[in-house]
Amino acid sequence: MRNTGWTLPGADSGEGGSIEVVSADDAWGLVEAADLGRMCLIGVDEAPDVFPMNYLARDRQIYCRTSEGGKLNLIGMNPRVAFEIDSGDSPSAWSVVIRGVAWRIDDPYDISDSGIRQLLSASPTGGDVFLRIAPLTITGRRFSSRRHRTTEPVRSRRLVGTDEA
Repeated sequence: MRNTGWTLPGADSGEGGSIEVVSADDAWGLVEAADLGRMCLIGVDEAPDVFPMNYLARDRQIYCRTSEGGKLNLIGMNPRVAFEIDSGDSPSAWSVVIRGVAWRIDDPYDISDSGIRQLLSASPTGGDVFLRIAPLTITGRRFSSRRHRTTEPVRSRRLVGTDEA
């Protein structure tokens, strides 16, 4: 993958790690090589919900299969979604976020042409409802390995306005 020649301001951690912004073409290359992502939808309570989804990327579109109910109902109420794909493999991790619009596809030609019927889902419920996400934006970042990581336990911070630690 091509180096874009710049990192995010303040991204050098001083511990050997950095964040590199990748081009849209390189981001699509990462998306096409993976098959598991996370779809973020706005829930009925207007808060975001995140669902792991197997997917297929084709012609810079994302295709998923699901079941009736849950996600499909949320998309019907608000079709704006975010879809995130990542990898933590060494020597660098990466993340790609696609923001777009999702809808159910029912046309047999569109379903066949997409190749989505061959997608195997890790979900025990499977599903024969097919979704398409038309991207509006795609952003990608690569995170280089740090030379050393702390062995200190991560301590949670108290949430503002709560008594929880």
